[in-house]
Amino acid sequence: MNYLEIARAVRAQSGISGEGPSNVNETVGIYGDVLRWVREAYNEIQTEYENWNFLHVNYAMTLPNLFLEMSMPTEGVRVIAKETFVWQFQLGDKNRIQYVPYSVWKIKDEFALKTPKIEEPSYVTILPNGNLLFNSRFTEELLISFEGYREPAVMVNSTDIPIFPAQYHDLIQFKALMKYGAYYNAQEVYKANEIAYKNLLSKMKYSELPRENLVTPTLVPFA
Repeated sequence: MNYLEIARAVRAQSGISGEGPSNVNETVGIYGDVLRWVREAYNEIQTEYENWNFLHVNYAMTLPNLFLEMSMPTEGVRVIAKETFVWQFQLGDKNRIQYVPYSVWKIKDEFALKTPKIEEPSYVTILPNGNLLFNSRFTEELLISFEGYREPAVMVNSTDIPIFPAQYHDLIQFKALMKYGAYYNAQEVYKANEIAYKNLLSKMKYSELPRENLVTPTLVPFA
């Protein structure tokens, strides 16, 4: 179901009268509340875990020649699998880049005091402003790739569809109906949908969370 269909299903299941919402731009009255509950529910489900499979992205960006720093992708990176950084020449040669926490980077002479060399980068950190900073410059453009998890998606248009698998779309309805039950003190509605939500969420956790999590190895040289 799309955004508008989900909102109408929540309205119907809650017993609210009428046929609306007629569109997703309504902001006042009970239909405005329904749309808000749907948006909040969708966001809360996506942020239940930071490493849902449906939020996983393989990022690839170009580091210009002689640049040390680059910004993150504009679509938003929520979490980085820090052990997955790789640089690659345009013609194919590639190698790994080791991640160093910024708390270590700023106190180690190797990074904080030495003039960056002209060579392929071997280390990278994430600055407080979110940018990537490398330990060296290079005379050619490099393709920098890494894995990560994107920021939660937002439904804006009536026809927008949730990004997680269709068999779990009812989670949004259950969560939104819990919000309806809490707002109107409708305990039966709240409890019934809470049970349904937990049961379906457990199924999505089984299929949509990694079986083996990516874990950054211990940085022995800089521990």
